[in-house]
Amino acid sequence: MLQNHSPQQIKTLKMNKPHVVIIGSGISGLSACWHLRNHARITLIEKGNYLGGHTHTHGLHVDEKVVHVDSGFIVFNDKTYPGLIDWFSTLNIASHPADMSFSVSLGNGEFEWSGSNLKTIFAQKQRIYDAAFLKMLLDILRFNRNAPKDVARYQSTKKASISLGEYLDEERYNAYFQNRYLLPMAGAIWSCSTSEIRKFPLKFLVSFCENHGLLSVLNRPQWFSVKGGSESYINAMLKVTANLPISIKKNTRALSVKKTPIGLKITTLEADQTHKNIDCDHVLLASHADESAQILKTVGHAMTSVLSRIKFQSNTAVMHMDSSLMPKLSTAWSSWNYLSHDSLDANPRIGVTYFMNKLQDLPTRKNLFVTLNPTKQIDPSKIFKSIEYSHPVMNQDREIAVRNIHRFQGENNVWVAGAWMGNGFHESGFQSGRHVAEKIIENYTR
Repeated sequence: MLQNHSPQQIKTLKMNKPHVVIIGSGISGLSACWHLRNHARITLIEKGNYLGGHTHTHGLHVDEKVVHVDSGFIVFNDKTYPGLIDWFSTLNIASHPADMSFSVSLGNGEFEWSGSNLKTIFAQKQRIYDAAFLKMLLDILRFNRNAPKDVARYQSTKKASISLGEYLDEERYNAYFQNRYLLPMAGAIWSCSTSEIRKFPLKFLVSFCENHGLLSVLNRPQWFSVKGGSESYINAMLKVTANLPISIKKNTRALSVKKTPIGLKITTLEADQTHKNIDCDHVLLASHADESAQILKTVGHAMTSVLSRIKFQSNTAVMHMDSSLMPKLSTAWSSWNYLSHDSLDANPRIGVTYFMNKLQDLPTRKNLFVTLNPTKQIDPSKIFKSIEYSHPVMNQDREIAVRNIHRFQGENNVWVAGAWMGNGFHESGFQSGRHVAEKIIENYTR
């Protein structure tokens, strides 16, 4: 407490750099740490045993050598990741071009196509004479042409918050187009079910697709992946900041945040199962919104109810070498492969297989895959490991929460950041962490 310190001690405390505790070492927490590195003393708390969150690189033993394969953050592009690209340049991170092709395989291979070129579009030759398939291709062009115009036209009307599903039904896009193109593509991007995709705000989805060149054949961005795996940028950052006042605590769970007369007190559960208290000036919760809500609920912070509106869903990623989790036709094999092994007439369970040899510059001829939510059993002898991830559900509730959360940012020196505040991807997380870091610095320089 301040009253227990002499005037000189209080002056010294105020002259020192502020102590900022960052909870969560995903891209938002790492970005905040980087931008605060010369302005604060930092304690970075991570509940897991590695830094990075969805930046997750695995050393897999293949052909008697170690191959570094990513299972979370894999790719970025030269158009919509400006902050990340600048940071990678500062850290001297090497990258290489990545293929971003996409395929759909439904009904255990009964229906397959890929959008790479004419040969892959008609990977199944009978589709050349399939009227429903040809109409789907025309509907793709119609959606790409009309959806951005309709979003602009709706802005000052009651339809401004229309969902994707409502729009598709209103504009009479049939189930064939929805289930064999648009919903699979969006489901693969955001790692969620087709029913959840239909709840997405139309404006959000169309804006993302426009910015990422998904609504045009020309002017698409070039995609890249990090050489040696995405953990390379974390290792580079740790090397640059090695001599700065940054304390890293892995296997440590933040339990609560409390206000004290001289700042904030964070209670943690340490790796050895003991409880400890950390005094600080600011706390940044760069964890998932639902986890941040649980931490803040202990003190009834105003942000708790807003954060509680944001939902996350669990997804299982399996790293393996089983090609039965790819399209039946090798001509349809793509970087992203949307798969269902259920009947075409059923309400299918959906999974996505990433063909890592196409996405990363892997030093092996063996085919390596990462399948999210597999819909059939993978050959156990071909599995390397399984990992559980949690992804934000990008629905209307999230949009409302993000609009409201800024009202409470910095209240009692408590801040939140996360990719979920933007489109859910790495650039959004990077910018969110940077923005909060700059706000904290403002507090001490004005």
